[in-house]
Amino acid sequence: MNEIKKLTVAICGKSFSISTDEKEEHIFKAVDLVDSLIKNISAKTQLNNSDCTVSILAALQLAIDITRSKEEELLLNSRSKELADLLKSEI
Repeated sequence: MNEIKKLTVAICGKSFSISTDEKEEHIFKAVDLVDSLIKNISAKTQLNNSDCTVSILAALQLAIDITRSKEEELLLNSRSKELADLLKSEI
């Protein structure tokens, strides 16, 4: 089991203290992603960064991306299995 670390991160200029056993690299990449996504949505919609709507839209975009990635992963796994089975039948 990984060691629990306490980290301070900033999203839209606001500091958050978190405890996690995730790799710091993953946390900071995720923080950068969320921060830039919120800033981009704010700029496009002219909503304030502190507006809950911006956070909800950012969360929705991330959920869509995760869902799409999972669907692509399932499709690739299925196709890989088909190809592996085809290779086995040819050997």
